Amino acid sequence: MKIIFDHNNGIFTNKGDSLLEVYAIKEHESSEYMFENGWLPFRKIWYQTKSSRLELDKISKRREKELSKIKVSFSGDLSSLIEKSIKYKKFDPVYLEEYLKLPHFKFFFDDCFCGIVNLIDNIPYYTFMIWDESKKCNSYGTLSYYYLIEEFLKKGHKHLYISEYYTPFFYKKNIQGFEYWDGKKWNKST
Repeated sequence: MKIIFDHNNGIFTNKGDSLLEVYAIKEHESSEYMFENGWLPFRKIWYQTKSSRLELDKISKRREKELSKIKVSFSGDLSSLIEKSIKYKKFDPVYLEEYLKLPHFKFFFDDCFCGIVNLIDNIPYYTFMIWDESKKCNSYGTLSYYYLIEEFLKKGHKHLYISEYYTPFFYKKNIQGFEYWDGKKWNKST
């Protein structure tokens, strides 16, 4: 792989720490290798980050019961959800548009939540949640992970990659099977 160090968005802290962004362009590496080593894809490059994933295993009866109360479908009014969600600045629409051009799996909960999982060489990578903020009930975000655990476990996958794990995403540590990349290895939540 070709490694790229980007100093344009670098940060120098008052403690004297110098931070920068690291990217890679795959050469002979598989997408599986990249995910397994903490890289996440964006456009035609991969970036190194404190990524996170779920180790897939059967979900609890409690989660099954919660999911059974939700209407799940594979088509819905995504444009309307984007319009309703965008005013709350929950995501960047340009990024969403780019990820929608890639192979993906899309699902809807009760016509007010949409989850998008990109399939990078058949490896599931949960990239977007879009919802109507005015109907924020049923813990759709959390339950979407459990729904996907079931779906991808049935399809024989071992992991579902779930993007980054920094302060705004600490809620992920409570999801069954959670692991995060520390730069050297995958760690279980503690």
